[in-house]
Amino acid sequence: MSNRTYRYYEGEPLFPFGFGLSYTQFKYDNLNFSEKIDAGNPLQVTVKVSNTGNRAGDEVVQLYLQDLKASTPRPMRQLEGFERIHLEAGETKEVSFTISPRQFSIIDKNEKRTIESGDFLISVGGQQPGLSPALKASSTDVISRKLKIKGR
Repeated sequence: MSNRTYRYYEGEPLFPFGFGLSYTQFKYDNLNFSEKIDAGNPLQVTVKVSNTGNRAGDEVVQLYLQDLKASTPRPMRQLEGFERIHLEAGETKEVSFTISPRQFSIIDKNEKRTIESGDFLISVGGQQPGLSPALKASSTDVISRKLKIKGR
């Protein structure tokens, strides 16, 4: 799968997943979740999304997961949740996601599904994380925080 789909592509895509036009601006703030969890537990993630522009608009809030220390090859980033919201000018909404234990799991070298100890990066925004400044949509942003999972 190397260099195929948004999950494995290392180059600069012409139109990245989540890239689009909006007639207003969105700001993400207060990305909130426990910084450490035990393997096998779900993770509740919340974020505040504000329409900082002067007209109403829709935003697709996207949650991405990156496993920073997997023992087997993993995608560079995985879309694990999304929600479309409508915000009036100046309005702020809190959006919640639950990441299930299965979403953290991998198939190990013994072909068994497992959740490894390690570091993950949770990113939430109106587009995929990790884009060069030239590809970033000017109407939205992405915020990220690390998570540590204690294994079994």
